[in-house]
Order: sequence, then structure tokens, then C-alpha cells
Amino acid sequence: MTKEEILCQVRFGETGSAGNIVLKNGKTANYGAIRLEDDVFVYYTGKGLREECWKNKDLTEENFVETGCIAKIPISEIEHIQ
Repeated sequence: MTKEEILCQVRFGETGSAGNIVLKNGKTANYGAIRLEDDVFVYYTGKGLREECWKNKDLTEENFVETGCIAKIPISEIEHIQ
């Protein structure tokens, strides 16, 4: 999937898209879109969505990455987004 295709399918920001990512290795992951960073898709994981991590203003993004609430994946590893 290209950066342009993701930008056409996914809304970012306060009311970002949520759905399912299918990776080229066959794995899937739930996502809540945060942003595109160069060629990396930054998103809330299923855990981050269930626990509503974005409401916790006391932790930094790195804390959320460490706890598995936010993940970063290269666009080149994404087969498609549902």
C-alpha cells in the first residue's frame, strides 16, 4: 500500500478512522489512526482503543508505545486497510 492510498482511505486527527490493518505477512491488527510519519503509520492498537488511552494526558506517546497502546509500522508492511 502506498502513502497516497492510506491518505485516501484513512482519516487522521480528533475523529480519526478505526478499523483493521492486514499486513503482508498475513497478520491483522485493529487500529485507530493517529498520523503518518514519513513512511510509518502511527496508530492506537486494539488495546489502546479498548482502554481509551488517548484520554490519559499524563503519559507521553513513548509510554503508550512501551505499554502496547500505540504502535508504529512501516507502510511497506501493510497489505491493505479495512
